[in-house]
Amino acid sequence: MRLLIEHALSFLPFQDCVVQTPQGQDYAGKCYAGKQITGVSILRAGETMEPALRAVCKDVRIGTILIQTNQLTGEPELHYLRLPKDISDDHVILMDCTVSTGAAAMMAVRVLLDHDVPEDKIFLLSLLMAEMGVHSVAYAFPRVRIITTAVDKRVNDLFRIIPGIGAAARAGGWGRGAPAEPPPQGPASLSRELRRPLLRDGCCPRRQRRGGSGVRGLARRPALPTRVPTLLPPGPRLQRTDVLI
Repeated sequence: MRLLIEHALSFLPFQDCVVQTPQGQDYAGKCYAGKQITGVSILRAGETMEPALRAVCKDVRIGTILIQTNQLTGEPELHYLRLPKDISDDHVILMDCTVSTGAAAMMAVRVLLDHDVPEDKIFLLSLLMAEMGVHSVAYAFPRVRIITTAVDKRVNDLFRIIPGIGAAARAGGWGRGAPAEPPPQGPASLSRELRRPLLRDGCCPRRQRRGGSGVRGLARRPALPTRVPTLLPPGPRLQRTDVLI
């Protein structure tokens, strides 16, 4: 990821400058000619690229955009937005690990344009993109620079890149162990009760003292598997994936 970030920084405007080395010698080099560099990650997969950006740019500002796909309609929806102030004058590095159809990336670009960020100052970075996503973003925003390491040709019916790289967010440690289905809707007490295993008689397991041995253990009754109900309307549903589209 760091190589991808460093390659993206080579497209930023630079100017000649002279710096002084620790040995007191003058050295002619290059320095950033803009005002500020801001990184914006599309949650959750885009958050895995933030450490590489912070390692290269120590004083970079970070913003986040949470875009999720509606399981009933298949359309992207904006759920959360946090951007630094005065972002309109910055060069923005928009990060997403995988881009399949490009719907989430295009919505994120529109959000940046609504905050007066020039289109030619937006850089879309991704580890893997589908051919469909590249064409969609390039056609909708021709002045946005797209930087990726590889492009796959196929997207399946669930909008996953084939062969792809799997769950990018979980591979990076974000969202590990998260359920594949959305959390149940209902009172908080119901959720707490469903987390506790139930026995045949409907009671929770209790520790009991076995005869004279002083060893504590669980009751020897097989536990029934619990099933979390999902209070969603019936009908076809798309499976949630870690690829933000």
